[in-house]
Amino acid sequence: MAQQSVAEKIKSLADLKGWNSAALSRFSGVPYNTVHDIMIGKTAEPEHDTICKLAAALQISPIYLYQMGPELTVIESETDVQVLRMVHRMDPGGVERFLRYGKGILDALNG
Repeated sequence: MAQQSVAEKIKSLADLKGWNSAALSRFSGVPYNTVHDIMIGKTAEPEHDTICKLAAALQISPIYLYQMGPELTVIESETDVQVLRMVHRMDPGGVERFLRYGKGILDALNG
């Protein structure tokens, strides 16, 4: 599976929130043209200050955007979108409980 660039991760996260370039610009304070260039792929690696502002608006750590990791675009159905949106709105403790619960189910099924 290919690694996503910082810009691709930002776009995927904005899409999960249902935000377009204008909404992400408004919530982050980053100029619209900068956000738009990121969202359309014109700017693949934004400046650090921009990343920090966008990460704050998306309610994630900037470190996540820099980390090499799996793509966020593994969405195969509307149910996947709904689950990802629900998880994204959870507080960190809720996400941890949700993941433990899911792991328990997988362990039981594979057991």
